[in-house]
Amino acid sequence: MLVVIDQEAHETPRQAAERDFLRHVKKNRDRFRVVVVQPRHEAWLCIGLGLDRKKCRKSPESVIEAIIGEPYDKRFLSKLSSPFERRFDPARLEGESDFSDYMEALLWLSEC
Repeated sequence: MLVVIDQEAHETPRQAAERDFLRHVKKNRDRFRVVVVQPRHEAWLCIGLGLDRKKCRKSPESVIEAIIGEPYDKRFLSKLSSPFERRFDPARLEGESDFSDYMEALLWLSEC
């Protein structure tokens, strides 16, 4: 099973966020793969929209708000990343370590 979580609630390294999640898993821990997004999933959206990577990693919602012209809401995550929107390009996420972890986890999942 692949689980993607935000690091936001953890001010510790990604491994600690993963460990905190796995602490809740009682059985079959080896069947889980955890990917931690820094700081939140919105960072991937922000970078995928072609916005400033450093700012996206620091405060993605405020950067997104600046381009959409309204307060950010979680519903924008799926709306703005839709292929119909045509602004989001997942290729822009290449080189981002947490996204690379995600791609590796998808490969792992496909082999299970």
